[in-house]
Amino acid sequence: MREVTNVLKRLSIYYILMAAMGLVEVSVWQDRFMPVRLSNFLLPPITVCLILYYSFRVERKGILHKLIMAIGYMQLLFMILRTLKYELVADLEISARHTWYSYYIPTMLIPMLLFFIALTVARREPTVQSGTSMLFLFVTLFLLFMVLTNDSHQLIFRFGKNFEDWNSDYSYGWLYWVVIIWQYFMYLCSMVILIFKSRIDGILKNTWVILIPFFIGVFQIVLLMTGHMLKINDLKVLEFPEIYMFMTAGILECFMELRLIPVNDDYNGLFRLCSLACEIRNNAGKILFSTECSRSLSEQQLVMPSGSRVEPHSIMQKRTIPGGFGYIVHDISRLDQLEEALSELRGELLQETELLRHQNELKEKQAVIEHRIAVYDSIVNRVKRQSLKISELAGKAKKTSDRQLQDRYRREILLLSAYIKRYANMMLIAETANVINTGELCLSVNEYLRYLNFYGIPGECVHTAEGSIAFEAALGLFEAFESIVEKNLPGLRGVIVNISRAERRIQFKINLEMEPGEEQPACGGAEEVQTLQYAAGGTGSRQLVSMDTLYMLANLRILTREEQEDEITYICFTYQERGDSV
Repeated sequence: MREVTNVLKRLSIYYILMAAMGLVEVSVWQDRFMPVRLSNFLLPPITVCLILYYSFRVERKGILHKLIMAIGYMQLLFMILRTLKYELVADLEISARHTWYSYYIPTMLIPMLLFFIALTVARREPTVQSGTSMLFLFVTLFLLFMVLTNDSHQLIFRFGKNFEDWNSDYSYGWLYWVVIIWQYFMYLCSMVILIFKSRIDGILKNTWVILIPFFIGVFQIVLLMTGHMLKINDLKVLEFPEIYMFMTAGILECFMELRLIPVNDDYNGLFRLCSLACEIRNNAGKILFSTECSRSLSEQQLVMPSGSRVEPHSIMQKRTIPGGFGYIVHDISRLDQLEEALSELRGELLQETELLRHQNELKEKQAVIEHRIAVYDSIVNRVKRQSLKISELAGKAKKTSDRQLQDRYRREILLLSAYIKRYANMMLIAETANVINTGELCLSVNEYLRYLNFYGIPGECVHTAEGSIAFEAALGLFEAFESIVEKNLPGLRGVIVNISRAERRIQFKINLEMEPGEEQPACGGAEEVQTLQYAAGGTGSRQLVSMDTLYMLANLRILTREEQEDEITYICFTYQERGDSV
């Protein structure tokens, strides 16, 4: 309500001044100055005072100040044109008529400037360069051009033949009403935009006061156009220029007083309503504005940088402004409490994180142990046959008193133990990788052959193929090798193993030298799976490689076949590599 009261007080000053100008225009004092009209020389100085008032009241930086000042200059131009028309070029028909047309320069540009102000207010970076503003500017300039060139088309004002008695005998063309509608449309758009841009609480309930100068001005213009304007001493109390000037000044005053346009006054009111602890001081340190809850700081505190703690639970935010500086003191006691609570929570979280880390480590170790147990169980299952045979041979050695037989059992047990050791070692290597180097396979075969030499049967492994093969394939080859040797151990005189490469294949060849008169290996077929057999003069046969081993090798893509070279029969295992990987 206080804002409305202030607006009405300021508007009353404008209208008292306008009434005084009207009375001066028609008073008896006018007769002493005839034919000069006093208002023609009083209105320009009043307009200059209005420009100075705008310059003081609106902030002096940015596009907003320039637009407000442009409105003031347009009002001054209007008053100068009025003086020219009535005093200097009144007897020059063409000049007077075009001066009259020039009235529409300020009357068209003032509402356009007001519209630009409405677009500029409340922007972070004020500017009027937008599609909407350019459209309004184009339409305004086009209509203004049509007014100034009215003599050539008479779409705005229609005159008699040869412009006789043009100052009183004229009518309005259809384009005149377009111009009028466009002017007041820009006024209304400016009002609506400024009202809805405002962030002041309850502003809508006070906006009706803006309509007072608007409707008073429109009403006076209608009276003037219809010939009903009040006359005293046969003179009109008001003319169009002063009506338009006071209407514009009144509307602009309402915008500024309601804070729809930022102004430079009433800082005390702002600080009175502000709940922040803030102050504004000049460069000498004198307090200019302060809130009720402001905290006066010492000289040492004032020179501290922005963001410093001026009290145990208070920080100061400071900013330099023209002619001084302002600062706000924030109470951060609640934030300090939250920070303290967060520190405690942070400590608890660190403890929980450490506990979770230990738990994860235990789980990882447990997983490794379980995996290792699974590997050991797998090893036990894969060498179960050899383990059982070792138990069987140990039992037989205990039951017999024959030294030679016991020695043979002992050497066979060592041979089987070497196989179990190397087989388990290869499985442990395969635990961390999916492939095994052929050199590792050669080491396993060599160790087995070393114990075979201890058994009394010479053996040798030749390794010429560098590369890696899948661990299952390597285990399958080693398992097949041991099965063949074990199966033919009684009549075996020597073993040669050759690990070589043929194009993209790794070949594992076994050469068994048997006692004279023993059966020689031959190849035959049995049930979809290729088997290697001994053939004895075409009569009878016994299997060289067990069916289980052959099935296992076939699943691993290991081809088992027999090759003849220099009257020697070879058992050859071939593993096919996949692409560049082994």
